[in-house]
Amino acid sequence: MKIIFFLVPFVLGGLTVVQSVMNRSIGIKYGWPVAGMLNNTVGFLFALALVVALVFVFQGKGVAKIDEWHWWYLLPGCFGMLFVMGVPYAVHALGASKTFVILVASQILFGLLWDFMSGTAVISTLRVAGVLVALAGAVMVSLS
Repeated sequence: MKIIFFLVPFVLGGLTVVQSVMNRSIGIKYGWPVAGMLNNTVGFLFALALVVALVFVFQGKGVAKIDEWHWWYLLPGCFGMLFVMGVPYAVHALGASKTFVILVASQILFGLLWDFMSGTAVISTLRVAGVLVALAGAVMVSLS
């Protein structure tokens, strides 16, 4: 496998911790809504600049075309906003290590459920054992 497929999520995981700790500092100083609004505004402007650049580079060929609109297209943005607002608050209340162990265990569990429900992966004993180990780790870190 290409190393980039492992490197990208690894780097993004590290950036998530840094982002959350920085948002925690902003939230403590200015309030959680301001921290979330600032983060989402900067994210929106960055995404807008990226889309404009892609449209310019590819001259609209397959970029930024929406053939049919669905209401649920708004949900990922709402989920992202909840993530950006919730994780720094959790880091403030629980600390970074507890927050991210619980977060990762939850992602592993729901990823397994998603794969099962969508039929994209076979649920094996080894996968279920891995999820149980991750959840046990989350419990152990939370109790310490």
